[in-house]
Amino acid sequence: AGVGPFGCGGEIPMDANVDVISAGTLDGTGGFGGNLVDVIAGRNASVTGPTDVRGRESGSFGGAVTALAGALGPGTLTIGNSVKASGGGCAPETGCGVGGFADLSGCDVTVTPAGSVEARGGDAGEILITAREQLRVQGPLDATTVGGGANGSNIYVHKSTKAPIVTAA
Repeated sequence: AGVGPFGCGGEIPMDANVDVISAGTLDGTGGFGGNLVDVIAGRNASVTGPTDVRGRESGSFGGAVTALAGALGPGTLTIGNSVKASGGGCAPETGCGVGGFADLSGCDVTVTPAGSVEARGGDAGEILITAREQLRVQGPLDATTVGGGANGSNIYVHKSTKAPIVTAA
C-alpha cells in the first residue's frame, strides 16, 4: 500500500501454472491512486480474501484487478470477498477521482453471495466479467458515481448457449 495522500499503491502479481488460492488481504491502495493486483492461474483461481486497489483520497484514481482462471486450459474463478477498485470522490482542491477496473475471467466465473466488486469514483470505472462457460453473479457489482460524474459499466460476456445466473448486480 502507498502511504500518505500522494502515495501510489503497490503492484501484486500472482501467476501459477496450476491453481491460485488467495485467502489473505491483497492491498494495492494508495492516497493518489491504487495500483495493480493480477491473479493468473493455469487452472482454478479462488480469491476469498479482500482485494483492494482503491485510491483513498479525493481526486484519486482507482487501480486495476485482473483475475484469470484457465490460462492454460479449463479453469474456474471464484470471488468470495470484496474486490475494490474505486477512485476518490470530488473536492475543490483536487477535482474528481476516477474509478478503476476489474477484469474477471475464466471458464466458469462465480461472484459468491459473500463476494462483491466495486469500481466507483467521481467518474466510475468498469467491471468486466467474462465466462467461457457458466457465469454466476450472486454478490453485488457497483460501478456508480460518488460525485455526480458518469456512471461506469458492469459488462457480462458469456457463452450464448448458457444463460448467466445473476441474482445480484
